[in-house]
Amino acid sequence: MNNIEEYIERLNNIEEYIERLNNIEEYIERLNNIEEYIERLNNIEEYIERLNNIEEYIERLNNIEEYIERLNNIEEYIERLNNIEEYIEQY
Repeated sequence: MNNIEEYIERLNNIEEYIERLNNIEEYIERLNNIEEYIERLNNIEEYIERLNNIEEYIERLNNIEEYIERLNNIEEYIERLNNIEEYIEQY
């Protein structure tokens, strides 16, 4: 009788061990999900970096537009000077 009880106890221990193994598998699955989540976060950081680069590019474009505006003003100024020279030549 004692051997049967001991056998049953071992079976119970095996069941508990199997349950722990299942928990470990679930834990490993969660770790894999965390790794995937971290990868997504890294992708988001890369995306944010790209957005920052786009913002910098837009700022440069704005500066170029301002520079073009200044060039246009200079052209207008030169045109006025030419008009003044013509006016002076006429008199």
